[in-house]
Amino acid sequence: MKVLIVPILLVIVVGQAASIETTKHEYICYSRLTDGYWQIWLHDLETKQGRQLTTSKMDKLRPAWIEHLQQLVYTTPNDEFFLLDLMEQEHGRILDDYGYIADPCWLPTGNKLVFVKYRTSMMDISDLWIANVDGGDRRLIPTNPGFQSTPSTSRDGRKIVFTSGQGFGNFEIHCYNLMDGSVSQITHNESLEAYSRISPDGSKLAYASDISGNWDIWLSDIDGGNPRALSASTAFDSYPNWSPDGTRVVFHSTRTGRLQVFAVVVATGRQNQIIFAKADSRDPVWFRTDFLTRQATQSFVRISEVKVEPKVFDFEVGSEVSISLRLNEPATVGIGIHDSGHRVAGRLASNVRKEAGRHSFAWNGRNDAGEPVHDGVYLFTIEAEDGGHLMTYDPYLRTYGHQITKERFDYDREERKISFVLPRAAMVRVSVGLSDGGLYKTIAEWHPETAGRKTYLWDGYDRSHIINLSSHPKLIFYTTAYTLADNSIIVRNSPNGASEARHVPRAASGAFPHAFHDRRFCREPRFNVEIVEECEHNEDGLPIVKGKVPIRISLGKNDKRLISERFEILFFEDSVFIFEDEDAPDPFNYYWDTAHLNDGTHILTVNIVGYQDHIGIESLEVEVRNHVED
Repeated sequence: MKVLIVPILLVIVVGQAASIETTKHEYICYSRLTDGYWQIWLHDLETKQGRQLTTSKMDKLRPAWIEHLQQLVYTTPNDEFFLLDLMEQEHGRILDDYGYIADPCWLPTGNKLVFVKYRTSMMDISDLWIANVDGGDRRLIPTNPGFQSTPSTSRDGRKIVFTSGQGFGNFEIHCYNLMDGSVSQITHNESLEAYSRISPDGSKLAYASDISGNWDIWLSDIDGGNPRALSASTAFDSYPNWSPDGTRVVFHSTRTGRLQVFAVVVATGRQNQIIFAKADSRDPVWFRTDFLTRQATQSFVRISEVKVEPKVFDFEVGSEVSISLRLNEPATVGIGIHDSGHRVAGRLASNVRKEAGRHSFAWNGRNDAGEPVHDGVYLFTIEAEDGGHLMTYDPYLRTYGHQITKERFDYDREERKISFVLPRAAMVRVSVGLSDGGLYKTIAEWHPETAGRKTYLWDGYDRSHIINLSSHPKLIFYTTAYTLADNSIIVRNSPNGASEARHVPRAASGAFPHAFHDRRFCREPRFNVEIVEECEHNEDGLPIVKGKVPIRISLGKNDKRLISERFEILFFEDSVFIFEDEDAPDPFNYYWDTAHLNDGTHILTVNIVGYQDHIGIESLEVEVRNHVED
């Protein structure tokens, strides 16, 4: 029952519009499978028209209506909650310091949410919590031991119903009374019950149950009395929610062969499909609001069609980067440039008045003092304000730090080139190794790249330039990439080089681990591989060894923090694995037993792997003379 979330384009609309007499419309919000991802959709029950509210490539599930804010809250697969503004179709993360959370619902007595908080990532023990939408005034709801899930509240804010249980096979509906703190059990079926919802008048309870051997929608009195099936069928029916007037219950069902949204009339049991989507649709919530009709009679400033050309600024080439945007109405515009650590690098515009239409702003790669910025990745935020309404364009949290997969990889041995296609701009690491023999060289080390085909040269040798791997039958390439934020600007060949300042990117929970790392220290660590005892060297300068050879591995002073206190270390003898220590200290001493080796040249390769996935590679070439007399 784990439900989670993902970061999105942050747009905030502030200010209060004038009061206008409007008629409330009814809508169903739901998740629809769209281009491979679960996206939030809105269905107008009057016009029968639907529109997609979210687009980012992350699943978004279980939307809930917050009447107090006139906004939706939804979850994604990263243990996060996001608010969704119906008008601007944008998102802001909330409760981001709560850990593993799921199943949000609105508490009508204030600007608060009730939700599930898991005690560990194992998701087997959980509690109910209440908190303000801004994260304040948080408190644990004392309920039952074990697993709590899918809470919902009564319209008067006095009761919370939820599913509770321990172990498998028996999860019952319980009720927490916010007035006196008591907990009572409502169902006693020794089956699975979930998604309980209190009717608007507080007298009935709709829920999903498998008591009949099949998941159906059930109805009972608020105390659990007089239970009856509302949607008895052979299909999978679940996730009920009440209509605002309490006469119908909406739910999702597989009765058409895929998940679709249906409704049942409580009084008669009559059922009908109310959303006819061409893809699976689930998690419906029914609500009434005049927010969208008010929106149609008011004008709010909007930023759209934001573009950057070119996406790479090269100081050796010069020219400028053009940032363009469209305003739907006149507004005062500000544009700030910042690095991926979110340090301000300059402003392109400050309180500049622009008319409705398309506008362009040029950046020359310099800060406000006229100095060239450092090499790296830069982003920008756009603010547009008019009549007290402020819109901010900042795609960073929504689009930065998601792992992606390369496409159409190719290795040209003759040309000594590797190439592949990136579907989006990304930070890229390319390593080469053997399928059962460790890593031997990092070809690209978290290099920022634009989308498209990328080509890297490789001479075929390992990092120490000892082993020629180009024709090895077990040769393998490892390409790892995580996305840059949309419309990022890559700066190269700055006369000031890379920044030496602390540089920790912002990244949303659930982002690829390297996206969180300080850019100064997200690299391959360097270390020494040395023979501790004195030994002779041959005419080529190779150490001459025999029997057990004492080897010491020690990190450089500036590389210790890449690995932390301990690390995993692996040894490969002539590209064959021989030893591993998963909790090695620095320095690490190892006796390499060469007694079984034939006389001649042999190579010891060492991989150091830090707990944050920083990987170091070194090789040592020696001449073994076990059978040659001194």
